[in-house]
Amino acid sequence: LFDGQLDVKGRLVGTGTPSADLHVELAEGDLQQALAALAGLDKVSGRFNLQGDFQSQGQSQRQLVRQLAGAAKLTAHDGSVRGIDVKALSDRLKQLNGPTDFLDLLTRSLSGGQTKLISADGNWKVEHGVARTDDTKALLEASTASLAGTVNLPAWTMDLKTSLRLNEHPDAPAIGIGLSGPLDQPQRDLKTRDLEQYLVQKLGSKLLK
Repeated sequence: LFDGQLDVKGRLVGTGTPSADLHVELAEGDLQQALAALAGLDKVSGRFNLQGDFQSQGQSQRQLVRQLAGAAKLTAHDGSVRGIDVKALSDRLKQLNGPTDFLDLLTRSLSGGQTKLISADGNWKVEHGVARTDDTKALLEASTASLAGTVNLPAWTMDLKTSLRLNEHPDAPAIGIGLSGPLDQPQRDLKTRDLEQYLVQKLGSKLLK
């Protein structure tokens, strides 16, 4: 599955009210394939591992999805995030000298290039078909990120928020990245206002000097 090794153990009951009680392990799957198939996202690559226990019951596919419950551990490694170049942003922030640099900095760094994904891990809990995480962390090139939010399978929507911090600039505010809306066509919301204000203050201080 997704170019990884899938191992499933459990019990399926097809009589009466159909039910499932499963232990699932997926080793070294292709993260880009999985996210493209499940959420219409193709900008994150790498290998991932999933281990979880799930239960459900219902008379239809809709009921089975609505009754889905369980918990899972997700890890990922050796990948990249396309469309954002955090290292370039971090490096150029050290050399911010004039208005042109300021105007150009965020635009170039947050609208192209890519950032290495070193590792990520998080726990997900599922209740009534809604998967939720509040502790997913990722180690990226020149930065760290935290992810929290929900994936609502019955409604086929997501509401996820990522906070991205620059490792070499601990005083700089985090960049907020939100994904919301339909699973197969989520909207991206990039929040950089706090960082912009920080850059204005930094630039003003340099110009005064």
